[in-house]
Amino acid sequence: MKCINCGSKRIECGSDSFTCLDCGQYYTKEYWFISHSHLDIEKVRIVRDVIEEIFFYEPILFFLKCLSDDNEITDLIKREIDARIWFVYCDSKNARKSPYVRNELDYIQKLIDIGYSKKLITVDLDKFEIWQKGCKKYIREQVFKSLRKSKLFIMPTSDRAFTARLYDHLLTDGYKVFYETMILSGFNDSVANKIAQFSSEDGLLLAPIDKKTLLCGGEVLDGIKRDTVAAIDARAAILPILLTDDDCKGHELVQLLRVMVPALGNRNYVLFDKSNWTQSVQKLENMLEFFYCAD
Repeated sequence: MKCINCGSKRIECGSDSFTCLDCGQYYTKEYWFISHSHLDIEKVRIVRDVIEEIFFYEPILFFLKCLSDDNEITDLIKREIDARIWFVYCDSKNARKSPYVRNELDYIQKLIDIGYSKKLITVDLDKFEIWQKGCKKYIREQVFKSLRKSKLFIMPTSDRAFTARLYDHLLTDGYKVFYETMILSGFNDSVANKIAQFSSEDGLLLAPIDKKTLLCGGEVLDGIKRDTVAAIDARAAILPILLTDDDCKGHELVQLLRVMVPALGNRNYVLFDKSNWTQSVQKLENMLEFFYCAD
């Protein structure tokens, strides 16, 4: 793993996050559950390794040596499934014959059907005769299909010129983009409706934030807090874009964000230096591709 912002491989692993020791970039951990037949364990380990290598995610993969009672195993597995959002089903002839795998899939699907936020990805273990060749790219593609975001909603910022420029750039890159100043009437209701539309599986909310907004408060900060609540209620993906300058470095802005908008403080973010547009917009695109893999 390496940092998106600076490329450093000096990544510190915490209990619920990874932090770059060189630039301070913060990455929230996401815990995954891998459903598989133990007969496929060598291939499944490759799936796990690729996810851990490419993404800042923590797959769970273990063999229950110490449990023998079926009810005890079932209860443990259900608790682990309840606690996670992301699931990888390692499909194979062996998996389709396994009652444990079928029970896991049935339970995950039941939670999805009643409205829980669970994401299920399928990896075909029988796809390659020689599993080590070509499979890493395939695993990335399968995971990216579920992370892909192509609709972007830009939340309010005190720097409207930045928003307009970012909007034009993303539009040129082929994204479907919307930002709040495009709303002319029924403002709050319209914003909430747009957030709901952009909180679907292919939607992402971008939150540009600078020091002035966080310290001065007012309408823009109130709007960010309002939109953040609406986005979290809608289970939307949110990416803060922290606008740094000579008066406010990334570390200071991150600390301010965690104090002033704690609901965003534990999110993955991208540092954006407006004085270096080309490099900064490339960082943003890398982050989108790395975490959300836009079309």
